Amino acid sequence: MQCDKDTEGIPKFLYNGYGLQKDKNSNAIKFHPAMPGGQLRIEGVGGFGNQDIGFTPQDWTGSENSFHTLEVSLGTDGQNNLKFTGHQGEVWERGWENRLTDGRYSPELHAWLDMGGSFKSRGFVVYGDIDVEVHVNVAESVAETS
Repeated sequence: MQCDKDTEGIPKFLYNGYGLQKDKNSNAIKFHPAMPGGQLRIEGVGGFGNQDIGFTPQDWTGSENSFHTLEVSLGTDGQNNLKFTGHQGEVWERGWENRLTDGRYSPELHAWLDMGGSFKSRGFVVYGDIDVEVHVNVAESVAETS
């Protein structure tokens, strides 16, 4: 695992870098279904290496075709949070620092199956609904003049 720092001194973690683009400020959230502890990590600026999330998120078959939920909150101040909820209601949460949005433009969201360069004939990924919520906080001085 590589650990550098960005221009503001925030650590940047890389394992394999799949999903990151050199010319864009981005993070890649990765977890490992059916691997003990899930070994969840966030690659890129402010990210962190594999973490034991306290339970093993089942794969599609093991979960009886049930989804896990990832809730990602991005702050304009760069304070972000990831909440991972397993299909049986288990919860793990952690924050990281990287300014991915200025509040004016929304960041891109991608999902993919990362097999590390190999693909098994039964390997696949299933995505459920992707919902986006935007919460706007208006500064008091702006709200008072409106």
